[in-house]
This record gives sequence, C-alpha cells and structure tokens, in this order.
Amino acid sequence: MMAMTESSLVGGVFFFIFYGLAPVFLLGYLFARPRRRQESEETPADQRDP
Repeated sequence: MMAMTESSLVGGVFFFIFYGLAPVFLLGYLFARPRRRQESEETPADQRDP
C-alpha cells in the first residue's frame, strides 16, 4: 500500500521490492536454513552433486 504513495512508478516499484519482497525472502531464507542443513546432513557425501 505504501508503494502506491510514491510519486513515480519506478519509485513505487523499488519501494515495493526493497521494503516488501526483499525482507520476506530474507526471512524465508534464514528460517529455512536449519532444514537445509538437516537435509544436507542426511544425504551421504558420495551421493551429493559435485
């Protein structure tokens, strides 16, 4: 909603990306880290992709 208050279209798009999508993706990446680590520990070293 705040991105719509920007005076230009480009400003609104950047506002939406940097204050909307980027934090959501960052939190998703950080909270998924333990699961990725667990999955990598379950996979034997000889079956991992190089």
